[in-house]
Amino acid sequence: MSDYLTYRGKCKELSEDAVTADPTLRLVRGHYFCPIWNREEPHWWCEKPDGKIVDPSARQFPSKGLGIYTEF
Repeated sequence: MSDYLTYRGKCKELSEDAVTADPTLRLVRGHYFCPIWNREEPHWWCEKPDGKIVDPSARQFPSKGLGIYTEF
């Protein structure tokens, strides 16, 4: 529960901070499907130029970022 409380509701802020620290990252808005919760959540994350997802708040989900990211 600690990761949930630490990261929940901070996905945009943490992703913006990551983009500021590494301008090669792209800020992405969309949904994250957590297979453990079996539901989709609105979410923000970053993407590297090669398409790799960097999610600084992934630990708020029990699947820890191993679910499905869908950009708006």
